[in-house]
Amino acid sequence: MSAARPVRLSISMKKQVLALGLTLISVPALSAAPSAARKSCLPQRYSVTAIPLRPAAINQSGEVVGTTPSHKSSIWSRQRGLQEIQVPPGFTDAEGVALNSAGQVIGTAIDRRNSRRQGFTYTDGRLTMLSDGAKALAINDAGMIAGEARNSKGISGPVLWKGPTPLELGGCCGGTAVAINNRGEAVGEIYDQQSHYHAFEWDKTKGLRQIGPPGDFSSAVLLNDAGEYVLRSFPGGLLLYRDGIATHLSLAPKAPSHPKAMNSCGAIVGSYGIFADYYRAFAWDETGGFRDLNTLVPANSGWTLQEATGINDRGQIVGWGTFQKQEDAGFLLTPVD
Repeated sequence: MSAARPVRLSISMKKQVLALGLTLISVPALSAAPSAARKSCLPQRYSVTAIPLRPAAINQSGEVVGTTPSHKSSIWSRQRGLQEIQVPPGFTDAEGVALNSAGQVIGTAIDRRNSRRQGFTYTDGRLTMLSDGAKALAINDAGMIAGEARNSKGISGPVLWKGPTPLELGGCCGGTAVAINNRGEAVGEIYDQQSHYHAFEWDKTKGLRQIGPPGDFSSAVLLNDAGEYVLRSFPGGLLLYRDGIATHLSLAPKAPSHPKAMNSCGAIVGSYGIFADYYRAFAWDETGGFRDLNTLVPANSGWTLQEATGINDRGQIVGWGTFQKQEDAGFLLTPVD
């Protein structure tokens, strides 16, 4: 689909278009040479532990949120094991989406027909539903939630919650806030009147500002506590913004890359591959460059690591893969050195 004929793409269509664009466009990479400003965020080896859920995220304490094989949102930790969260009334399934360092969880409840999906929060054993149709996608340590909800115009747009009433972030024509950091900054995407989508950043002082290459389709995908963010643009590829300066970011050398999480050190994890069945989990940082995580765990582990979904500032990584022929198995990687 050409940018010359503006249309509003579904999320799945955007991913297909952008993935195709990344296979066709060559962009310069960030240097992998060591810099005086940074040391490597990633170790050379990890131990791997099977965990009883498909992880979505990990907090700084090593607690993991995700979804069990029985489709229940859950929290797991080494100390407490698995804790399932009750499914909200009127729904049959639930997915764990994210959690903060206090253990506050956000998730998505799903009805029997998969026709209704609604965000919720889980704090100190208490489950609270967000407004009808709202999506909760990220939470910071202050309990601020980033996501999407219907605004005063009846359009589903980017919002933040710090309490029951969402704060509308702006934009004329809809969008989503996908991440929020501990500085209260948020990023996401908004639509314009021509149904083009554009990445944005927001903070309390300056409000909402469109970012990304002018004229490109773009979506912000990652944000960390250092204020660095990653956006995906079409046809420009992946861009890393640091101190307001954009740099083209090349991850997997020969396949589309799908970054999923970034820690405060700037380490990025995700998956790469042409087709989902052949995805492999990766990690990247500025010093060490791109690494397939399968090369950093014991060769006889029995694992094929397919997607990394979270990384904390201790370097622990969670995700899912195949373990001894069991698909969608959750893993926790812990640095050895």
